[in-house]
Amino acid sequence: MTKNEAIRKTMMETKARREEMTPRVYIVKILKGKLSHEKEEHLNRLFLEGKWVWNHTLSEGDVFHADRDIKSVIVKTPSGEEPRLLLALGSQMKQDIVDSVGSAIKSLSSKKKAGEQEAQVFRLG
Repeated sequence: MTKNEAIRKTMMETKARREEMTPRVYIVKILKGKLSHEKEEHLNRLFLEGKWVWNHTLSEGDVFHADRDIKSVIVKTPSGEEPRLLLALGSQMKQDIVDSVGSAIKSLSSKKKAGEQEAQVFRLG
């Protein structure tokens, strides 16, 4: 069996396995009263950093080719701009936020072209 045949066979097996899978969505309710102080602070930090990454991506010139591996962002504060380190967000979360910005802009564009007046972009924060 050649290398290409082995790759083709593996791809076919993977495709067959995925056809049998069922996508599932889980809705999770977080009870604030049951969280420890550290976990609550961590969740707040995750949402804050997510908002920073979203805004940073929008501020870049080309959101479709934005850096998906950022370690820090520039945040506007009342006293000016400050660099902030991203401590809580994992790399997959950052990548997903950057990709979400691009898909939100694409969907907004297609809705505007279709003539929808109420087209809105999903925003964090």
